[in-house]
Amino acid sequence: MQNEDHEWVLSVSFAAHDGSITLLKDGKVELFIKEEKASRTKHDSRFPFRCLQLIKEYTQSLDKLLVANCPHLAPESGDDRDYLKLTKFHVDKLLMQGFVLDNSKTEYCEQHHLLHAACGFYTSGFDEAICLVCDGWGTTAGLVYDLDNYCGIDVPPIQASESMSIYHASFPANFVELDKTAIYDSHRCDGLHELQKFHARSGNNQLPSVKDFLSSIKNTETTSHMGIGVMYGVVSASLGFDNIDCGKTMGLSAYGEEDDSIPPFFIGDTLKSNKNFFTQSRTLDFENYNAEDIISSEEKRANLAYKMQKSLEKIYEHKIKFIDDNYECKNIVLSGGCALNVVNNAALVEKFPHMNFFVDPVPNDAGQSLGHALLWNYENGPCAVDNVEQEFKIESYDNLFLGPIYSKEELRDRINSKILEDV
Repeated sequence: MQNEDHEWVLSVSFAAHDGSITLLKDGKVELFIKEEKASRTKHDSRFPFRCLQLIKEYTQSLDKLLVANCPHLAPESGDDRDYLKLTKFHVDKLLMQGFVLDNSKTEYCEQHHLLHAACGFYTSGFDEAICLVCDGWGTTAGLVYDLDNYCGIDVPPIQASESMSIYHASFPANFVELDKTAIYDSHRCDGLHELQKFHARSGNNQLPSVKDFLSSIKNTETTSHMGIGVMYGVVSASLGFDNIDCGKTMGLSAYGEEDDSIPPFFIGDTLKSNKNFFTQSRTLDFENYNAEDIISSEEKRANLAYKMQKSLEKIYEHKIKFIDDNYECKNIVLSGGCALNVVNNAALVEKFPHMNFFVDPVPNDAGQSLGHALLWNYENGPCAVDNVEQEFKIESYDNLFLGPIYSKEELRDRINSKILEDV
């Protein structure tokens, strides 16, 4: 273990998938690792206790603990939501493992898309960029319709989840939200039925509709239609893959072609999902179109994947054109799970040759701990605290091997010992 005469900041992320940790030593990334690397479970979403064991090789004392993907309310707020309880339980368990940390030095962040943008921006080497974040859905990020404030109904609030966000980022830590698309999904909105009952009981229709309320939030479009990330997951699941193993659908799309027998993905000429095909239960309704044979034929399966891939590319082309037409900055950072689609990324480079694209090296949720750590570091460095010229060096990362370095001899010994264990 190294000596303790340093500032150690630990960032932890655990969400629906891809838990990870990042350890900063005096503002530099000393260790970044995904939980799946330690557990050998793909997309492992559990609190990354296995990764945390590695920290003891570096330090036993933590000066700051950052926790991503949890409610923004502080631990002392008295909020009793299950998710916050679970987060606090895990943090307490972490501290009981022997790490020294004052609870007041723990910070929580729920701004999922902001952390994606930060991860991409700080690894890009750009001093200024437009960050386009697209995934299934992030957090509510303030998109909350609290019925208790309007009509005294004590039920969980109705909320929308961010699906696509655009930020203008500039060094050292300036992130301005320019545009956001959020999905309001009735299956995920706990207070929706209570709002309907209130209208029926009282005859009071003066309360704003969910869409009207959420769409009144600045720079935000709220829709009940699926975002492109969720659509891609639904198609992947229908093809027999896991809904987050969308890379398999992307690969299959190379064998497909245009097929008019496949139902339309969007409504007319719009880019809104066709709800008659993409159901609210997040399945494809083949029966509605007499198209049950689509997934029974290898050719049709490939054509379905092809249509999904082209739909994703259409959405991205539309968004990048919007950015190109409205903002002077031509440095573009792509992040969020959809940025893993290398076919789409290559198409964007070809279609917009005058723009400088950078793809976040960890665009899925594993990048949340890295984004949180780097954002916190640049927000709390000497330039932020002392209001002096920034002293941080703008870095770009040639690789993401952010951890211990092993010699060839050590690697050979570990491989040989593993072979002996398995014999």
